[in-house]
Amino acid sequence: MRRRRLAALVGCAILIGSGTLAAAGPNKPVPTKPAPTKPDARKPAGPTKAQRRDMTRGLNSYRQARTAAKRAEATRLVLRAGPEGAKALADLIDVELRSPLERYRAKFAQGAADVLRKRGVDLQEVAQLRAGIVGRARDKTLTEEIIRAQSDPALARLNLLLGIDRMQVLQAHEALQKQRSELLAFAPAWDASQAVLARGVGSLSNGSFEELLVADESMAAQFALPFPPEAHLALSVNARVSTVLDVEEARGIAALNMTRVTLGLNLLLIDLALANAARDHSHDMETSNFFSHQSPLPGKRTIGDRAKRLGTQADGENIAHGHSVGTDAIRMWWYSPGHHKNMLGNYRRVGLGRSGTLWTMMFGR
Repeated sequence: MRRRRLAALVGCAILIGSGTLAAAGPNKPVPTKPAPTKPDARKPAGPTKAQRRDMTRGLNSYRQARTAAKRAEATRLVLRAGPEGAKALADLIDVELRSPLERYRAKFAQGAADVLRKRGVDLQEVAQLRAGIVGRARDKTLTEEIIRAQSDPALARLNLLLGIDRMQVLQAHEALQKQRSELLAFAPAWDASQAVLARGVGSLSNGSFEELLVADESMAAQFALPFPPEAHLALSVNARVSTVLDVEEARGIAALNMTRVTLGLNLLLIDLALANAARDHSHDMETSNFFSHQSPLPGKRTIGDRAKRLGTQADGENIAHGHSVGTDAIRMWWYSPGHHKNMLGNYRRVGLGRSGTLWTMMFGR
């Protein structure tokens, strides 16, 4: 399992509807950043023959290891080969974790559903709260004040009714606690291999294996929410696709989608072409010092132009600046009526792209 694969799930909890953030005004100039220093182009030396032998022996030992001590010794042998060994070990852990992690997610979701059933949620109240928030989003008279005074309390109530704490699920199911312990047996080797890889290519996440597993459990708990089966498939597809996104881009999309789930709306499927178009527009705004839906660059003037260049089609766009965290950009848009309407709109696809603190979200039907 790659660090990015788990890290992409971080921030999927429902985060919209709290906090105060300044709105981004149109046509405000954004300062450009100095060009980054070019890295040393010299190729690092690869592992020696002896290190490769140790790597092969260590990988074979890791596959057969049944104790923490034997896994630790195998890990030490593999990592003698440096980044090449770390990547090989990460790939092996990815394969070995795939099936048990999927079983754990499914079991965790079932446990969360049990917790929700025992809580006795009033589905009629849920439906009324959802209809109020979505109805206001469709109203042409929507204002920030209405969102704060009416939609925020309704969303907070929905989160209270439908939100499931992962610890409640674990405490209620001993079998899950055992499965979790078995997964954590992979943590030392996973953390060690990622530490070696991070020194070579830059850290993809600050989380340890256990911290990222906590995020995965939080996402699994959301599967207990009352929504149609196709939404489960969409979540699974997005979890896989989001591994190629910037972590903060993935977090922003996940936060928006979990809010849409809470409101009974369809999940937005990640369109990588839209994400690339969105990221390109954010980069253009940063480097060409403008902030607008209208680009001054040839062939990129409108949202339609920008989407077409990347082989897709777009019907809506949000832009923001001044945020380094994806969920902060989403929350800012929540309080801006036009952007709010887009996020709860009748779309099927989404792409979120950032460059520095510039953000673009593109929507497609």
